[in-house]
Formats: sequence, C-alpha cells, structure tokens
Amino acid sequence: FEAGEGGGGGGLELAVRLVNDRRCFVALPNSVVASLNALSPRLPLPLALIPQGGGGGRNRRAAAPAPAAATAAAGAGSSRQLNAPLFVAWAGAKGDSHDIEIPLALADCLGLSDGDVVRVTARPMAPVATTVAVAPEAEEDWEAVMASAGDIELSLLKQCGVVAEGQTFPFWPTRGGAGAALRLKTTGLTPRSPGGVARLGLETELHVAPWTPSAPPTATTASPGGYTMGRQLGPSRGESSAAAAAAAAATAAAVAA
Repeated sequence: FEAGEGGGGGGLELAVRLVNDRRCFVALPNSVVASLNALSPRLPLPLALIPQGGGGGRNRRAAAPAPAAATAAAGAGSSRQLNAPLFVAWAGAKGDSHDIEIPLALADCLGLSDGDVVRVTARPMAPVATTVAVAPEAEEDWEAVMASAGDIELSLLKQCGVVAEGQTFPFWPTRGGAGAALRLKTTGLTPRSPGGVARLGLETELHVAPWTPSAPPTATTASPGGYTMGRQLGPSRGESSAAAAAAAAATAAAVAA
C-alpha cells in the first residue's frame, strides 16, 4: 500500500464511491483501515490516487472551453501534469463499503466520478507545510473568500488535511449554512516535496492571493490585493499547547467518526 516518495510501485486498486460530506477527508474499507492502523501512521495521512483507465484528473468546473489566451496562461501557471497523482487526506475514517469514499465536492475538484477505479498509495513521509499559498478558482470564489477570510483561517484544518501544488480543493464557509463550497487552488507551498504534496498543521501559515481573469498567481506569497492570514492555522498565541493538542485530537476524532 505504501509507495516510495517518487510515486513508483505498490498500491491498491479501489473503486470510487461518492458521499455527501462537507470536508475533504476520505474513508477507506475496514480491511484497509485495519492494516493501516497496525502501522500507526501519522494522521492525516496523504494518499496518492492514480486513476486507472484514463478517467479522473479533470476539474469539472474548469472543463468548459476558455479563450485561447486564458487557456495558454493557465497552462503556463499550472504546476500539475496531466498524469500526476491526485492527493487526498485520510484521518482514520472507516467506510461502509469496499470502496474509497470521497466527498462529492472534492471528487468534482479532482475530476473523479462514482465508480472510477483508482490506484491508492500512501505518502507517509509527506512533510507538514510551513507555508501554503492559495488562490480562488473563479471570481465568485474570490468574493466568498473576502466575505469569510477569518472563517478560512479558523476552519481550514477541520475541513482539509492535505494540499498539493496545482490542485483545487473545496472549502465550506460556516457562515454560508448549507450553501455551495467555494474552490481554492494551491499555487505554492514550502517545504518542497516529491509530488508537491504536504499536510496542513497547527503551524502552517496560509497566504491568499486574489482572483485574476488571466493567469492564476503562482508565487508562494500573497500577491498585491490579496492578504496573508493574521495568524497561523493553529490556535492563537494565548492558547496553551495542551489546548492546541486537545483541539487537534478532537478534530481527528470527529473525522474518524
């Protein structure tokens, strides 16, 4: 199940089952969970998904034809190759089937459909990001980001455990009730790692660049007009380390449930 950091070899083929969940964590079959728990991996555990048979990897919202100039600019700014693995996070959840269960909005960002078959490998050596730069995928996402900046800072760790450079993920503002998720694209992260994947942690700093109608920002710091979160994704400086650990444990327990 575990692959080398270069992505070669190993893996387990699983079918995709779409589920309704307002988080970006996946669930695995009971038999796979039992095997992983015996290894006591650090959670959240990044998983690399390689679609079998040519499916997957296409962002559906971005699938509509675009002007030639915009298409060329987007291609120049993207860091994800066509056949690059797709990355998701597992935080201990058991599924109700023999499939890998993926939240619908996340699968839509990854271009995966119900019934697709993916080869799944673990990336246990993926680092915790020190900084992550993101940009909204569309103008409406930027408007939502501006309206819920503090919400992203406070809630991102509860919704998303892994990011990959060039990959889009959904975020649900808590103030939006049952509304649609906004979509953010990871444009850069440090430290660099094979596959451009990293975990989010309490000390990760998040930088948000503004939406632009031409080329997406690719810098690892906020562009003019964007902003840097006022603090890290973890607790405020006034919180004790014990409180931080308790909060992290509560989040992992909620995901696993």
